[in-house]
Amino acid sequence: MDASNSLTRADDCSRVDSLWFDDGGLVLLAGTKLFKIYRGLLAARSIVFSDMLSVPQPPSAVDTYDGCPLVRMLDDAEELEAYLRAIFDSGYISALATGSPAESLAPLIGIAYLSHKYRTPMVHANVLLVLSKLFPTSLTDFNGLKHTISTPPVALAHAIVILRQIGAEWCLPTAYYLLARDCPSEQMHFHFPLASTELLTALGGARKQALAIRRVIAVLATPIPDPCNSQNTCRLSETNLALIEYICRHSDLPEFGHCGICDPLFIKGVASWRRQSMTCKPSFYGLTSWEDLVQKRTRVLA
Repeated sequence: MDASNSLTRADDCSRVDSLWFDDGGLVLLAGTKLFKIYRGLLAARSIVFSDMLSVPQPPSAVDTYDGCPLVRMLDDAEELEAYLRAIFDSGYISALATGSPAESLAPLIGIAYLSHKYRTPMVHANVLLVLSKLFPTSLTDFNGLKHTISTPPVALAHAIVILRQIGAEWCLPTAYYLLARDCPSEQMHFHFPLASTELLTALGGARKQALAIRRVIAVLATPIPDPCNSQNTCRLSETNLALIEYICRHSDLPEFGHCGICDPLFIKGVASWRRQSMTCKPSFYGLTSWEDLVQKRTRVLA
């Protein structure tokens, strides 16, 4: 934990104002960022830091900065900042929960990873609750989300890797689904290590997902049913395939402009496909059933 950044001069780094407490007793350095924090509170929240800070160090082995012990961290500076803010700002995770997923996902995943690594139970439970809402396990909850703003694929890919590492598998089906929705398969290798389990799983699941969408497009784009009471004005036969695919991938249903007979049939077909698709999502990505995943979530968050 203190071997990295050994060549980085603390004087060349910048203080993070929101995590620089003048009366703090410990300085952490990650990348080029400095944090001066309360060592007692950090030790009270984190089992790992508690153990680490309780080990006496000879004065000659301790670096100092601003009159306090300096610990050089291996962690990503942005992730460490988010993790420390979650510890020292009780409203930080709640604020992230109400923000745009495109902006909140990276810090949430950073908190989840480091709270797992440093065994910070309260913070870890709180961030998992937020991630569980961001990546729901039921169709009702999924349809209630606002997915009009795409989350950057690189953030989703990183989230998938971390969620698997920390054992939050119940979030993975929806995370993989959103990645497949927003990232073409030929670009996925830019976001995962080549030949990694996550890349192969993402590619395989995306193929299965695409096949499922093609099947429902074929059903929903069938000729106008008989009897259709307004074939001259009903738009079902003219429905753009791109629109159908959008409808399959998103939870909002636009006005179709079909007739009184065709519109309900179209909506019923979409709803039926969505239920089937949600049931199949875990299997698309080599995961156990929703029931098993939800049971694990309940055990972890209990």
